[in-house]
Amino acid sequence: MIRFITLTITAIALVFTVILSFLTYSVSNEIDKLETGINDAQILNASYYNDVLSISNDIDQKRVEKNDLDKKLSKVRKDELYKTQPTAFLTFDDGPSAKTNLILDILKEYDIKATFFIIGMQAEKSGADTIIKRIVEEGHTIGCHSYSHKYEDIYKSVDAFFADFDKANNIIEAAAGFKPHLFRFPSGTATALDFCRKYGGNRSVYDDIVAELDKRGFIVNDWNIDTLDYSPKTGVRNIIDNAVEGAQKRLGTSYVYKSALILMHDGSDTVAALPDIIKNLKLMGYNFESLNEDSYSYKQIQ
Repeated sequence: MIRFITLTITAIALVFTVILSFLTYSVSNEIDKLETGINDAQILNASYYNDVLSISNDIDQKRVEKNDLDKKLSKVRKDELYKTQPTAFLTFDDGPSAKTNLILDILKEYDIKATFFIIGMQAEKSGADTIIKRIVEEGHTIGCHSYSHKYEDIYKSVDAFFADFDKANNIIEAAAGFKPHLFRFPSGTATALDFCRKYGGNRSVYDDIVAELDKRGFIVNDWNIDTLDYSPKTGVRNIIDNAVEGAQKRLGTSYVYKSALILMHDGSDTVAALPDIIKNLKLMGYNFESLNEDSYSYKQIQ
């Protein structure tokens, strides 16, 4: 009897062992399948992630390209507008000075935005930073006009020019909170070329300066109307006439662009002449703008 019971228990144990082995094998296979599935899913997920990342990069690149195209389209549209819409750009060189605030008062009265090409040495003077901040806060544009304005120094070499240029921009940035992207050569591009030949010995000094300015993203602007206000001999009446007559000529059929880029300076006679200049240009149908990346641009030497 005991032998029978022992055999029975042994048989049952064997059956359970077989069943357990089968279940263990089955579960092990399921686990292997699940692990394989998880591994495959991870590989597929990584592939999808790379695809999504690639698409995201493509989308970002397309956005950049679209923004560039939008900017170019905006500039083209503005360029076409300047061919039909009389537009005046009032520009003031060699400041800031005590007269700049008076000019700003007049511009504010007539709700006009203008452009100020600043000399670094002037920007270092007491109270100049307050004037520069006011220029920016009231919506006008700031451009660099060198640090020293000394022709014999800045035009003798490329290195000398940019030592002066960088110094001016750093001073302007400290006061305005940003570096300007507009630049006007002291005495303009035509005279700058002559001075580069005179003090630097050849034209390549000028060409290399212009190339580097372009590389740095600076827009160079001269003027197409000179009021001659830098000379005390000109007088208020002649300053007005020079501006108004020059603007009238720009409306003639011989000019593609109906844009008057007017050169003035921070002086007493300019302050006295400015209201009449603005009034006359308005009567002639001129709108007023400050210079920027999309605006009309003029250089004596293209």
